[in-house]
Amino acid sequence: MFVTYSNHRGNARQSPRQQLPAAAAHDFILCSPKPGESRGTAWEQRTLPGLVRQAQASVLFSPGYTAPIFSPVPVVAAIHDVSFAAFPHWFGWKEGLRRRTLTRLTARRACKVLTISEKKEFIEDVRRALYCSKMVSYAQGYMLLRAIEKEQNWELNMGGIALMWRGGCIIRSVFLGNIKAAFDKNPKLQNLLLDDFFSSALNKYGWSWRKAVIHAIEIGVPTPAFSTALAFFDGYRTERLPANLLQAQRDFFGAHTYERVDKPRGEFFHTNWTGRGGRVSSTTYNA
Repeated sequence: MFVTYSNHRGNARQSPRQQLPAAAAHDFILCSPKPGESRGTAWEQRTLPGLVRQAQASVLFSPGYTAPIFSPVPVVAAIHDVSFAAFPHWFGWKEGLRRRTLTRLTARRACKVLTISEKKEFIEDVRRALYCSKMVSYAQGYMLLRAIEKEQNWELNMGGIALMWRGGCIIRSVFLGNIKAAFDKNPKLQNLLLDDFFSSALNKYGWSWRKAVIHAIEIGVPTPAFSTALAFFDGYRTERLPANLLQAQRDFFGAHTYERVDKPRGEFFHTNWTGRGGRVSSTTYNA
């Protein structure tokens, strides 16, 4: 469960301190003072930690100068307002001192500190991850069309299909035009990922894509569309992967033989891995 704290009253979901919902995976609860309840440093430093503990939260998100110094769970602090440092004359000396002191202590104690620049960068990483994942999903779709085209001996107008989607379907991505251009340039194109437009975009935004997936893994938020698309892309672009080891593993436990990259395709080998069992290997047969 994630608890987020706001020192502003509003219509967002609030959790009364007596009846907090039971913890659930990735459930976000907004904790803020109830109408008529005193607010300020005392509530933030005394009442809020108790609410967090009662919620059985795993993480507390909070602005930098309002986070409890002694939080019962790790704190992710957002330092999004430093006006007290840039324009100290806007604040009385007590309030300025409070904000400076608490922000400094929070920055030291928090497990993660988010600043405006990091937030903007992360949002851009997610946008690029979505962009790249959508490209991969289109590439996979056209791979299926190529497969059925070959199986049924059809001649599909791949570029025309892209324009058809744009004209009469909920799918109206901007780069449908780029798909049309790719197939106009090479009607026999086997995979959109091989087109210059798509390959350059994926190479350009690839690191942002990876950062978005890595961050999601770190905080335990599943992003199956992003991560599986990235795994597909990495598998497609890499000639040799550790999956080749599966052949050796199958040969070890079942003598299923394996092929070697330094030998022609179709030539199979078996290794006596344990020194027992001789040179017997399994074969195929037609029943």
